[in-house]
Amino acid sequence: IEERQGNVLNEDGEVIGRHDGATFFTIGQRHGFEITKKGTDDKPYYVVAKDVADNTLVVSNTPHQAQSAVSGVELSHVNWISGKEPDTSKEYQARFRYRQKLFPVTVAIDTSRVSVNFLDRQDYVPEGQSLVIYDGEICLGGGSIQAKF
Repeated sequence: IEERQGNVLNEDGEVIGRHDGATFFTIGQRHGFEITKKGTDDKPYYVVAKDVADNTLVVSNTPHQAQSAVSGVELSHVNWISGKEPDTSKEYQARFRYRQKLFPVTVAIDTSRVSVNFLDRQDYVPEGQSLVIYDGEICLGGGSIQAKF
């Protein structure tokens, strides 16, 4: 993927910075873009939306504004490393951010989808990001977050 400079917008649609390609960013990301229009008291900015077609990012001082805690996700592009689906009667651990503390989950699998139920609701779950499932120290696999519930 080639870099392509684009605009960083605030929630009012005002251009406040630039980036090297909307494709490279995920919702909730806090680094990697440049804010050129800022004040001395500004808090960090977080990506709250992106438009790959227009190559724009929308940022806010409030991460994942208007997102509430969710109790689970549906995954797409699922890959089980061992080639076997996990035992749906067991409790596992998961994370969707690098170095995020693991949290307890259960997995439900039917013929057309994989659902991961969070035993503790999670804030700021980014669609499109990978969710990885572990059984202790063993990485079972995971997939892309398709939808939240």
